[in-house]
Amino acid sequence: MAKLTIVRGLPGSGKSTFIKNFTALKIDRDDFFTRDGIYEWSHREADWIYPLIDSFITIIMATMKCDIVVCDVFPTMSSYSALVSAAEKYQYDLIINKVVKDDPQSIHDVDPDDLAEMINTWEDDPREVVVHG
Repeated sequence: MAKLTIVRGLPGSGKSTFIKNFTALKIDRDDFFTRDGIYEWSHREADWIYPLIDSFITIIMATMKCDIVVCDVFPTMSSYSALVSAAEKYQYDLIINKVVKDDPQSIHDVDPDDLAEMINTWEDDPREVVVHG
């Protein structure tokens, strides 16, 4: 059975480094906010880019049946619920990894208010496996 691995964690926790060793199709949602080597995340763009990425992943699951790793902050369970539903629908094994780091260092200069919101709204998922970045 194909696997969907969701990798989540706060900025700077080591998510992107963690997924480098996977042999699956890797989708790092940060890549969709990088233009000419510069990372530019915005709420406005995220509102339409995230559903588009989730739809793309769902199409891959429906047609290719390959292992997929998707990486992002995913602070709440609802932020990746569409992926979980698609995994159930297309009979994918679901793995959720939460990457943590003692001293996170984000390379994206995350706005302190955005980081505080991520921390304050964070939901632990009882299905997740904690890994150290």
